Amino acid sequence: MSTDSRVEAALAQLAGLGPLTELGLRFAVLAPHDGGLRAHRVRLGEGVGADIAGLAEKTRTRTIDFRHLAYGPATLIPSGHCMTIEQADAGTLADVQAEVDGDDMETFDPGAEYAAKATMLAARFASADGAAVTFYRVRETLLQLTERKSLNLILRRGHYERLAPGDVLIMSGIFDAVVIAGIAFFFAKQRFEQAFGFTAELARSSGETFDLVTTNLRIKGIEQLRQACTTQPAMMAKMASIRRSIDAEPAYAAAMTMPRLTAFVRERPNLGIEIEGTGADEQLVYNPARETRWKLLNLLDDDFLRSHLTERDYEAGSKIRT
Repeated sequence: MSTDSRVEAALAQLAGLGPLTELGLRFAVLAPHDGGLRAHRVRLGEGVGADIAGLAEKTRTRTIDFRHLAYGPATLIPSGHCMTIEQADAGTLADVQAEVDGDDMETFDPGAEYAAKATMLAARFASADGAAVTFYRVRETLLQLTERKSLNLILRRGHYERLAPGDVLIMSGIFDAVVIAGIAFFFAKQRFEQAFGFTAELARSSGETFDLVTTNLRIKGIEQLRQACTTQPAMMAKMASIRRSIDAEPAYAAAMTMPRLTAFVRERPNLGIEIEGTGADEQLVYNPARETRWKLLNLLDDDFLRSHLTERDYEAGSKIRT
């Protein structure tokens, strides 16, 4: 079965589960443990399960109604779309899902050290015949009331007591990702990548793009720049931006030549990009200092605009072609 067929089958199963309030719910907190994540089951009070199911229903409707786009390291998610990926290809998701599916998880202890480090919430709904769907909340701030931020008090048994880490689980809006039948659906790409450890795939894609765009360039410090572009999330995101430009216009990479770039830089000394040597020995210089480390990447990403009105040059934070 093709990936597209598996996505369609997963959507059909998601739609056919029936009301989530009628399914069994397992709600879990996931926190770091031995280099991965460990699931801790949360005991819910009366009515809370129905509230969680309500958020999940909103997420289910959105997942079904949105258009679906296959995951790619350099692909953006347009408005009205969600991205899909096979669970087995989604970084650490298969391991996380195995934790959530397991029947032997410990009860969540809000007083434990791991509680303040929790990174994810999972709501798993299962029918009597074994069909299951898991909704993930992967935003960073799940346990927001900690000793580091402020002194937070709560009324208990007629008097106020201090809130401990883990006393408050915050959920707002909808869930961030849905996993069913081996397919993950998600709405915020970078958040999903960070939550499920896409480091290896992003590094591979960033390295491939870096090599393509610099193949005919001479850069002093190129190995140091490549290291940064394949290990640092913000710089890998910049490489994804460059990749999108190359994919949209194949001539883009070919335009990145030494004569073009050095002429552009020499005409604009205010860019702060150094050039060493002359003629065939000319080199662009990568300076890793905080104030200059982005300058070469901005150049390679064509992050400069010229105003037709004032004939001044600007550094562009974002670009939409007209």
